[in-house]
Amino acid sequence: MFVLKKGITWKSRVVFINEIVPKRMITYVARLMYSEHYHYPLMRHTIQSNDKNILIRYEWKLANEWNGIHVNVDATPCWAFPNSKSSFIT
Repeated sequence: MFVLKKGITWKSRVVFINEIVPKRMITYVARLMYSEHYHYPLMRHTIQSNDKNILIRYEWKLANEWNGIHVNVDATPCWAFPNSKSSFIT
């Protein structure tokens, strides 16, 4: 669930996520054994890096259109501060 601000009004919304997998056999086994309805769309990914940045892109094709997510990361390593959220996750 997330909250959306439109003008001065706040509204809550719910997002339903489709589970997608890269192999057709995974969808078959998941449906047969676990009654899970995974989807098997055409997928692609790219990773581009240089000295300063790393770009990771993950895409899937749905209704003849490519959809996806990407992240652009600073490639410079740094330490997490003690007792921070970053140190907890890493």
